[in-house]
Amino acid sequence: TGVPKVAFSASLSQTYGPFNTAVTLVYKNVFTNIGNCYNPTTGIFVARVKGVYYFSYTAKKLSAVVMDVYLYKNGQPILDVYDSSSQDTSDNGSNSAVLQLEEVDQVYIRLRANTQIFDNSENYSTFNGFLLFPV
Repeated sequence: TGVPKVAFSASLSQTYGPFNTAVTLVYKNVFTNIGNCYNPTTGIFVARVKGVYYFSYTAKKLSAVVMDVYLYKNGQPILDVYDSSSQDTSDNGSNSAVLQLEEVDQVYIRLRANTQIFDNSENYSTFNGFLLFPV
């Protein structure tokens, strides 16, 4: 008791890109948002508890356009999922990390300029996170 509960899981539910600038992805289809730290309007997770968190994301490519999707912490890129254009236009990728966050730190996913990420009602492209323990 007394341990904060923070967990979220959401999917894009639509294809994004390509755009001529990088954009923060907004995962609007929210499955779980315990603690309300994930904002489905902005696509940004804001830590309300200082602690160690686990984040993961999946990305699907379904075109000849390059897919390049980064996880950011406070404006700094941490992880990448990348797939170049090729004859094989259908590919999936994923990445994950354990991050120590201070209260109000932000974590989000950005699509690089001139790239694309695919999703539909099957929820191929997701963003997930939860608090492992407070510190």
